[in-house]
Amino acid sequence: MDIATEAEATPLISEAELAERRKAALEDEIYLGANILQLWEIHRYYVRHGEEEQEKLKANAQILGELFFYLRRLLVQPGSDDKWYAWLRERKIKRSKADRLANRYAENRNPVPANCP
Repeated sequence: MDIATEAEATPLISEAELAERRKAALEDEIYLGANILQLWEIHRYYVRHGEEEQEKLKANAQILGELFFYLRRLLVQPGSDDKWYAWLRERKIKRSKADRLANRYAENRNPVPANCP
């Protein structure tokens, strides 16, 4: 087996390590903040361009919801003096929109079974 074929066959990172890195990233305020700001600008672009960008808008909103969910979880803790609202206000993101996207992610993450009231 030549080196190129061997490199393609050998994963650079194990699934467990990848999962651990993802978990660590979702607990990192700087990582979350940077990605949210980038995706927020993309979101605003898709909103402005209406109908032709609906599928992209929906996909972007799902990712934003996940990131907002984890950032809110980091910032909303007892004694945090509402860092969540301050973070959003500083970046000119409406709290209602961020909360709605985060809540939608949370609902889809843990759906309520149909037979439960």
